[in-house]
Amino acid sequence: KRVERRKNIGSLRHLRVVGRTSSGRAQAVEVVGAGGTLMYTGSKGISDLLSPNSLRSTLFTVQLVMKGKKISRVILWGAGTGSGLGFPRAGALGQASLGIDWREIVRHYFPRLEIKDFLHPTVEKKRPKGVGPYKRTLDFHKQKKNK
Repeated sequence: KRVERRKNIGSLRHLRVVGRTSSGRAQAVEVVGAGGTLMYTGSKGISDLLSPNSLRSTLFTVQLVMKGKKISRVILWGAGTGSGLGFPRAGALGQASLGIDWREIVRHYFPRLEIKDFLHPTVEKKRPKGVGPYKRTLDFHKQKKNK
């Protein structure tokens, strides 16, 4: 009913995913009503149309339940709850519950990622030339000046 009232397209005749991303997420949804056809694109547009504030992912398939020749119900079969970027929430939550530091969890899923703290950047101390853990520039023959 929400879809039918959305833009006054009349009774719902068909609803289908017409475009998907390379990972299988819905990119465009076509809504066909007795009074017209609408196209919704992008995850926000699709979510607002189908299930405002509760569509967890655009990785789903559509099942139309018919009663005679009319659509009585639209069922979305979800296949994920994430963004598709490689960071599964359940896995990260499981690691966090084991006490694993968030940096280690992020490194687990994104091993080539460099984590930087822009609020508290580390400042490299400049060392004088020749001074380091293996080189010492000490001159024991030099006299100290008395003040």
